Amino acid sequence: MQFRFPLLAAAVASSLFLSACNDSSSSSPAPVATPVDVPADKRLTVFSPANRCVTLRSTNAGFLGEIDEGYAASPVLPAEVEPYTFYFKPTGTFRPESEKQAASADYLLLSGYEREAVRLMAEKMATNPSMGIKTLLGISDPNREFLDPDGNFVGEPSAVIAGVGDLSEFFTNAGRIINEDRAGDENADRIGDNSSQVGDGLRAGGDALADGQDDLADAVSSPTLGKVEKASDLAVWELEKVDPDGKHFTLRSQVTGQYLVVDDNGVPALASEADTGNLFELELVENCQAYPEAELNAERVNPGQGPRIYWDGSGRKDVYGWVDDHAHITAYEFIGGRINYGSTHHKFGVDHALHDCEENHGPMGSTGTVEMATSDAFEGHQTRGWPDYSDWPRHDSLQHHQTYYRWMERAFLGGQKILVNLITHNEILCQIVPQKKNDCDGMANVRLQATRTYELQDYIDMQSGGPGKGWFRVVTSPAEARKVIDDGKMAVVLGIELSKVLNCGEFLDQAECTRAQIQKRLDEVYKLGIRLIFPVHKFDNAFGGHLPHSGFALGPILSAGNQAETGHPLEVEECDHDSESDDSGLEENPNDPRKNPVGIYEYLLHNFEYLANQLPPSGQEPDPRTGTGHLCNIRGLTPLGLFLLDELVKRNMLIDLDHISRRAAVQALDHLEKIKNDQGEVYPVISSHDWTNSEYLLNRMADNKGFIGRFARGGRDQWLSRLRGMAARYDNVEFMGGGIASDVNGIAQLPAPPTEGAAVTDGKIDYDNGFLSYDGRIRFIRQVTGDRVFDLYDGRGVAHYGLYPDYIADAEAFGQCAEGEDCKDTSKALDIFFRSAEAYLRMWETVESFKAKEE
Repeated sequence: MQFRFPLLAAAVASSLFLSACNDSSSSSPAPVATPVDVPADKRLTVFSPANRCVTLRSTNAGFLGEIDEGYAASPVLPAEVEPYTFYFKPTGTFRPESEKQAASADYLLLSGYEREAVRLMAEKMATNPSMGIKTLLGISDPNREFLDPDGNFVGEPSAVIAGVGDLSEFFTNAGRIINEDRAGDENADRIGDNSSQVGDGLRAGGDALADGQDDLADAVSSPTLGKVEKASDLAVWELEKVDPDGKHFTLRSQVTGQYLVVDDNGVPALASEADTGNLFELELVENCQAYPEAELNAERVNPGQGPRIYWDGSGRKDVYGWVDDHAHITAYEFIGGRINYGSTHHKFGVDHALHDCEENHGPMGSTGTVEMATSDAFEGHQTRGWPDYSDWPRHDSLQHHQTYYRWMERAFLGGQKILVNLITHNEILCQIVPQKKNDCDGMANVRLQATRTYELQDYIDMQSGGPGKGWFRVVTSPAEARKVIDDGKMAVVLGIELSKVLNCGEFLDQAECTRAQIQKRLDEVYKLGIRLIFPVHKFDNAFGGHLPHSGFALGPILSAGNQAETGHPLEVEECDHDSESDDSGLEENPNDPRKNPVGIYEYLLHNFEYLANQLPPSGQEPDPRTGTGHLCNIRGLTPLGLFLLDELVKRNMLIDLDHISRRAAVQALDHLEKIKNDQGEVYPVISSHDWTNSEYLLNRMADNKGFIGRFARGGRDQWLSRLRGMAARYDNVEFMGGGIASDVNGIAQLPAPPTEGAAVTDGKIDYDNGFLSYDGRIRFIRQVTGDRVFDLYDGRGVAHYGLYPDYIADAEAFGQCAEGEDCKDTSKALDIFFRSAEAYLRMWETVESFKAKEE
């Protein structure tokens, strides 16, 4: 469709012209993007502009750019190129190429960004921080009728079209008018035929233009195409290449489905029909205002060399790097989705992903009861995140998300090779909390969090240049993990850590699932890519008893939750051993109150002792509490629990025995040790995060080539001491357990400032000049998100996941041997740590070596 009606176009320019909504007066410009150019011999794809500076040249009218009134096209590129440059920010959604459809990708088109940035260190706060003003090409929502507060479209597309107009409809009617005026013209039929072919798609939305413009008052309040200050669905454009071997692209509104077009006069508008007026040529350029983002603050020492992948040149390709075998990066969706504030990513960027937790926790955190209880923050907290993050994240604020994707990328650059994302949830707690947006059903939450993980993978792919390009890759086998790592990326393993795993709870000892349901649900989660299961978590379930929780706040809450979920209280007995003794002595308790009424008195005493030890200290000295390590859940593994183990072995799935009662853990190991592969090896299991309360069980797992993770807790030397302890446990084999169990976002603290509780409290890593990663290939400085400058010594400790490289560097520089420990330096501990990824893969490969059992 060639736009050959200049007089008519000019007549409606007042309604079609892109109006200005941005009156920014901020004094400091945003960072300038410096993208890498695509080689001259390589054609651009729909993924090439991702996070790049781009000029848009309409084949009909020239270069589209920003002017005072909005946007217009210029036949030639002006000398001042910046107003005619757009930063293409991917929203994370795309459509891969298929036989029926060309590839497409969704972008925000940023033509300007201004924010007066400051640098806030330690506990410094900003009184009135600059939030930043964006200038985006989009459709306005003057009456706030189409968008929710987060920018999601909630209206009717036809209503937007009716307001903003449809140029195809206009020209269709224009052709009809001309035909009537030229009834005697021999070419009238041809003109009418051509014009009538235009605009069938969305004519109903163009009535405002077809019938003439509404009065001015209505026009002012109607949505218009032009400058918008906030990212929203109305500012998202689908980029599609129309000639795969050529250089022409189209841009289509994600909401209305209309094409961005520019007429002969340089006036941009929207049209439902695709034609030459909506074709654009894209060119990558050097400078423009970048979209706001958290910084990596990391650079390669050698520009052509990324993090180290293998240990040596022996040809064995033993992976160099560490594993976090216990993380919860999608926990922002657990327990109803209103407990943990923030997310790994957001289609509109960091200022949406980590904006303000008031929407979850209320004004000054007044309704964030779980945050209060788990973080000891009963006085409330500042809720604003972006841009100054005055109160969160911090290592001990447990309900503010700590795994934004850029923070995870920084950890990846610090040597991380494997991340295990455990989908966690608690159905009964979800039902209790008043604020929720998600289904409390456990299987529904598993599906949701698995979906969020794949969405994150897609989002990172788009930030990195297209499908498969990102550093974050979900894997379903050790072979796939090795391939991903060999490609210089991080392997992500999906697992489930639920109290009612597979929806198999129990109530008054009656299982709430059948064997057939267990098999069906296992098959479903397997298809989702999940390869790891905890048989038991925080409550007793149909598979067995749980390991009682110790500690104020969560202990009483979980005890009450177990009562509500199962219909019976937590039942404990005194163990005839300490945590280092032989748990195989857990014989059947003759005083089990479920079988012997005589045992009820002993049972009541032990349960009273357990509950008393969950309360805060009395303040009297000495504290009369003795801990609860000597009190064990009387429940072991059920017949369904043994059936579950067999089904997991059939599918070669990983089994984590943390959180299961000691009696059940012994029974599980006894059962699995009877299953051997062709090499005579026992089916290995995992203890991912120090949650067995038994050195005997850990040693037994190590003997079976299982994997043991370690919490990074305490001072800089205490973590290293625990890592060195792995050597004796594994008889100094070359590759053993010992990765970090961060438990991030899982109602668990990240490491405190490394000097707290340390033998050596002096010394800090050199943030000013930068410090090197353990492999010496990446140089880091202080991490910056918005205005907040993070470091280990600002009182927040490992405030977010991106500070693990800092924590490792501090341990390398200042970690000492614990008093009385026989060791030379820190290298032994970190050597074990950086061999943990290979150890995890070897354990997984052993699991994969077991043949499916005969039915």
